[in-house]
Amino acid sequence: MRLTAWLLTACVPLSLTVLSACGTIASASHPTTSSTASHSYGVVAARTPSIPINGGVAGLSVVSASVQAAILNGQLAITDNRGKTWHTHNLPNSASPAALDFVSATTGFLIAWTGPHGDPALFKTSNGGQNWTHEMTTPTSNQTFPQIDMVSAQDGWAILSSTLYRTIDGGRQWSPVQLGSGIPASVDFVDPTHGWVVMHAQSFATTSLLETSDGIHFHTILTTPNGIGALSLNSATSGEVLETAPGGTMELGPVLKTTDSGSHWTTLASSQALAKAHAYGDAGGMAFQGNTGWIGTNNGAQGFTPLGLLVTSNGGKTWHPAQPKLGWAIQSLTMTGPGTGWIVAGQPMNQFLAHTHNNGRTWTIAWPPASPHTVDFVTPTRGFGMGLPNNSEAVVRTRNGGKLWTLAEPSPPRPFNTQAFSPSLGLAAFSTFVSSGAESTLYRSTDGGARWTVQKTFLGQEINALQFLGNNTWAMTVQNNLDIHTHVWISRDNGRHWKPLEMTVRVGTTIDAVNAHAFWVVQDPNQEGPDRPIRVVLEDARGRVLRTVLSLPSSGPVSDFVSAMSFLNTQDGWVWVNKFVRSNKMIKKPGARHLVRSAPTISNLLYYTTDGGLHWTQWKLPSDWGTATLQLVTPTVGFMDMNGVVLKTTDGGGSWTEVSD
Repeated sequence: MRLTAWLLTACVPLSLTVLSACGTIASASHPTTSSTASHSYGVVAARTPSIPINGGVAGLSVVSASVQAAILNGQLAITDNRGKTWHTHNLPNSASPAALDFVSATTGFLIAWTGPHGDPALFKTSNGGQNWTHEMTTPTSNQTFPQIDMVSAQDGWAILSSTLYRTIDGGRQWSPVQLGSGIPASVDFVDPTHGWVVMHAQSFATTSLLETSDGIHFHTILTTPNGIGALSLNSATSGEVLETAPGGTMELGPVLKTTDSGSHWTTLASSQALAKAHAYGDAGGMAFQGNTGWIGTNNGAQGFTPLGLLVTSNGGKTWHPAQPKLGWAIQSLTMTGPGTGWIVAGQPMNQFLAHTHNNGRTWTIAWPPASPHTVDFVTPTRGFGMGLPNNSEAVVRTRNGGKLWTLAEPSPPRPFNTQAFSPSLGLAAFSTFVSSGAESTLYRSTDGGARWTVQKTFLGQEINALQFLGNNTWAMTVQNNLDIHTHVWISRDNGRHWKPLEMTVRVGTTIDAVNAHAFWVVQDPNQEGPDRPIRVVLEDARGRVLRTVLSLPSSGPVSDFVSAMSFLNTQDGWVWVNKFVRSNKMIKKPGARHLVRSAPTISNLLYYTTDGGLHWTQWKLPSDWGTATLQLVTPTVGFMDMNGVVLKTTDGGGSWTEVSD
């Protein structure tokens, strides 16, 4: 079936065309009512489910063998029956999560950034996350990352705005703790009186580890010019410290251990030893149970691929990746026994919770249910997808409209950058760059994505998108070496032979083919000069404009941006529009000398037509939704993948439901 609009997270959106560095597949949906000219018949708010938007930071709290709680993709997931069933709850309004700690299946604490300035606030729940009570808010500080460590329902510690706080009454009151000069960075307690606190010097030239045995008085047990990336306090007197290289570089280690409250330290593994295990990046946590230990790695801001979880079985002397090929970015981890435990991995809005019983050799994904990164439906019930949260290369399929996805191929021959399916055939492409330039390989599958064979190799071309057009006809967009234009190629024999068309567009242009002779194109006004409108046009195979169906402002007080589209034919289609309305209101910002203009109003409109753009219906979608991957399958049925949640409409976009419900 058709894979239409493609979009980019931080790049120019495209449809049949994708920029190789940052493209993901998307289609479009359904709008209100306006004519091709400028008049509109009003915008109708679509009925939509509540989708968590602000990913914030992942959190993990393992209370017992039965009770686990985690913040994933901006939402709380909690179980009290060993993961057999999970309940999800929204976080407090406009709260971006920073830290989480539960002490039972019902009682938990959350630190989140709130308000216009991102002030850290502390919340408590007494009913498993169904409701949250605000406990306190502190002024914004960029010096430390918020943390919370509750050792019981009454006793706990929190770091907010460069200050360590303590509670002894279940969070009703929090008192600041005097630690002397420095900035608290992390905290780890084993009971109400024994714990460690990491302190940065005001100049950040050194890092110290403070210890307390009465919960009141603290003394320094370790000072290092390096940073301290993770702690693992196992008892009142013993624990481990993972140092990190100074200056934000990528090296991890050494790992140090004490068994006498910091009086003596031994080196378990040097930085060089961890480097041999290819351990680089930011630490996503550390834990020890006997001779078994874990170190979680993530890529932070460095942009390299993390190794995921490093494990040791000999007390930290040697380390190796648990799964060398996975490359998961570990956000948080907890060990519940030797070789058993939980991790939260992935990136914001693409996070998953997993547990292992064999020191990371195999994993069970606990939450969320498997949902692909991109979807391609050939019928309202039968579809295919590419990429899972824990496996970006996976090919998956569904036969019940996306309620359940099964793994077709966990490890295809190459990590495909695009794929598309017809009822009987799948085509996928892998593009790379060699010394001579771009090189692409086209693969085919005749068994629903389970097995793939090479169909053709293209030298000097980068394949950015594929699309099935019906009757053995396929389209793909291609960029030649060092070319600023995208070319459309057509195959009429299921991908065996390809012929380039005369039409070309600039790289980054959204294209959606409906057959070998008609193509919907978003014309970019930036190519023609300022103050030109954005136009959605129908072009023929030679690139001639057959008609303009939508004209949108691109500058001035009101400006629009087309981020995705999906057309079923020359009559039925969706166009996703981000509308920006400039505000005339002037406001006083903290610290600003002069009044500044308030932020523009942003809204998402889903334009829908059934008569080739003569009239449009505009559905207003939540303003905090990002651009989705969308696909129109019939004139009224379509799908949307919003932040890892697959939604479905049966009325052209006026109402949406989660397909997993």
